[in-house]
Amino acid sequence: MPGWLRKTLTVVVLLALAGLIVWAFVPTPEPVEVARVARGALRVAVEDEGQTRVRDRYTVAAPIAGRMQRIELDPGDVVEAGERLAVIAPPAAAALDVRARDEAAARVEAARANVARTGAEVARVEVELAYAQRERDRIDRLVAADAAPERQLDEARVLEQSRQQMLEAAQWTRQIAEHELTQARAALQTYPDGPSGGGDRPLFEVVAPARASVLRVHERSERYVMPGAVLLELGDVSGLEIVLDVLSDDASRIAAGQAAQVIRYADQRAWPARVRLVEPAAFTEVSALGVDEQRVNVILDFADDAQGWGELGDAYRVDVRVITWEAEDVLLMPTSALFREGEDRAVFRVIDGRARRQLVEVGRQSGQQTQVIAGLDEGDAVVLYPTDRIEDGTRVEPRQ
Repeated sequence: MPGWLRKTLTVVVLLALAGLIVWAFVPTPEPVEVARVARGALRVAVEDEGQTRVRDRYTVAAPIAGRMQRIELDPGDVVEAGERLAVIAPPAAAALDVRARDEAAARVEAARANVARTGAEVARVEVELAYAQRERDRIDRLVAADAAPERQLDEARVLEQSRQQMLEAAQWTRQIAEHELTQARAALQTYPDGPSGGGDRPLFEVVAPARASVLRVHERSERYVMPGAVLLELGDVSGLEIVLDVLSDDASRIAAGQAAQVIRYADQRAWPARVRLVEPAAFTEVSALGVDEQRVNVILDFADDAQGWGELGDAYRVDVRVITWEAEDVLLMPTSALFREGEDRAVFRVIDGRARRQLVEVGRQSGQQTQVIAGLDEGDAVVLYPTDRIEDGTRVEPRQ
């Protein structure tokens, strides 16, 4: 073999060995998941578990003492106003019980005062409803003249709908109060003045205050009952509302009129709803981890265009999503790309195959998306789920 060829082969082998040694010590790119910053719609929501509740509910109690006959009604039965619910036979000595008669007279006075109170409440809500209707008409004219945004008209309509529902509830309450006064007066008649001469007393009938469905039967069997013993629960199942208890921090972001979704847990069917009320007082509840939490009840109504929610009943479990903020065109990035950098937030941008640390300013966040205020541009690639194996300048390779 000529000398020049031997030298050439030697040089080639040495260069190959050097290349192999260099390649062996060069770190391999870290495989990472990568996503692009893009523009899109963002909706921020408060999500928690709620429960349906009959808005207009009435608890039927025994107005007098006596032996109650067996109640034949079952949950789900519909009763009309004035229909007999239960029959109580007062004891023969009832007329001689002066103390019981005085208590019955006191219940009549209390029922009369309750009728006056509920009447005043109906009058108050009627005034608020009239104002809400005038306000809705005024904003409707402004929107027609392009002098007000559609959002104000939507809020005015929600307020009017809320006041209408409050009026219906107040009228139901007044009707119940009037029924209780009638029953209290009838109960008082079982205690006539002076001795009755003994003998059997006439049967006392407990009747329904309004057309409603039987929700629960608390006392079914024949037995002796005392005044105030709960017999049944009645309610209008066509008027369901949703009660959602959320953390007080989340409640501060919820306001009346905000849109929501009610989702049935079993099949994930969703119905549109709106927030009617955020209760002003919080309560303490112990979490599953034994931590005291301050929670607030949020009351929602099904929206006018909600279809099929009649499949739900009283005390059904549902998942609720309240939309607290939304925008149609914002710069978005996956929330999983963010990490803490001291007091700031940062991401790893992928530039020329390397991860570069980049501080960012973020805005609203949903569960998966975060609004980008500054630090990134549309189309930038960011590393998802960054680990401690990635540092500024680390070579990375997107996973396929």
